[in-house]
Amino acid sequence: MGSVLAIRMPKCSSLIVRNSLAGLGLIFLLAAIFFYDEGTEFPGLAAALPVIGSALIIAFASDSHVGRLLSSRPLVFTGLLSYSLYLWHWPLIVFFHDWSLLETAIGRVGVVVLSFGMAWVSWKFIETPFRVSGRWPRQRLVRFAALGSGGLAAIAVCLYLADGWPSRFSAQDVAFDTARGDISPERQRCHINGGTPDLKSLCRLGVPDGGEPDTLVWGDSHGVELAAALTEAGLPIIQATYSNCQPSLGLEKEDRPLCDEHNEKLIEQIVQSTSIKTVVLSAYFIANDRPTFWNGFAKSIARLKSGGKTVIVLGPVPNFGKNVPSYLAFGNRAPLVPKSVPTALAVSTADVKVIEVMGMLCPDGPCPPIVSGMPLLFDHSHLSMTAARSIAKRGHHRD
Repeated sequence: MGSVLAIRMPKCSSLIVRNSLAGLGLIFLLAAIFFYDEGTEFPGLAAALPVIGSALIIAFASDSHVGRLLSSRPLVFTGLLSYSLYLWHWPLIVFFHDWSLLETAIGRVGVVVLSFGMAWVSWKFIETPFRVSGRWPRQRLVRFAALGSGGLAAIAVCLYLADGWPSRFSAQDVAFDTARGDISPERQRCHINGGTPDLKSLCRLGVPDGGEPDTLVWGDSHGVELAAALTEAGLPIIQATYSNCQPSLGLEKEDRPLCDEHNEKLIEQIVQSTSIKTVVLSAYFIANDRPTFWNGFAKSIARLKSGGKTVIVLGPVPNFGKNVPSYLAFGNRAPLVPKSVPTALAVSTADVKVIEVMGMLCPDGPCPPIVSGMPLLFDHSHLSMTAARSIAKRGHHRD
């Protein structure tokens, strides 16, 4: 689109048309800014809105109301700094996030102010002098570029050979960081990431070849470590965990288009199975507040019960809105307050057994971030294998 405008800029003498098209462009930009979220597939068709909006403003905003608005001093100043802002804002956001400074309004305002401050320094002392003709002849530019690139490459090689230079941290902090790998040894082999596999192709854990467990764990990725932990506790398991696909019938997800088909196929095969007696349901309940999810979850429970299956629900895993290994690796040890459990869970599970994970791990409200010397979660929401083992030992019931 930029190339098209550079080759031939549209001409329009009508002020009404220019105001209308530039205003439409501004609306397109504002719509993308305020209505796109983490669920928006981008890039893709969604990118057309800000691209077309920008093109309309570039082409028609001159001498229009939008042009006068965008010519205000604060916006022009932001435009001058825009490239440096682009370079600085994301590293600062990453560091502020790692330091848990984005959880308060002061932290969020602070990262914006600091981004502008560092962008102004870059613009003033790097960008502006660089634009002065004659100050950077070609030989000098090539020499400095080669020196900078070579220096960065040398540093990267040294860090690679030093395996990230872990000795700059304490042994305990390194251990907590390494605990991101405290996951099920069967996660990669047995966790589903696509398709609609048959029940017979799913992993059987804790049984000799040819054996058939009578318990199945059905859920999203939050059931993986539980399945492995129950197996270690002596309970043979069929693992039916599908990434980002909760055991809720009729659940349609853009990022998992086969989820609904998988769930319908799986529950039909479970109900028809004469060997499966118990089904353990697991899901990322904290993130689900849609009525369609809870209605579908209740339907799953009802279908399983009508098929003669014993249903057990693994209650919500505590979620704190932060990565627990990172939290511990930065030296934090204070208990964490979990997000509240959706009230719809109690309604949907009124007639089945629920293993109260939150109550086991956080009996006094706030949750200790460490279980048996390891992080409670291996990321921001999944039980570590160590924590799953503690739940399996206390919640291992066979009816």
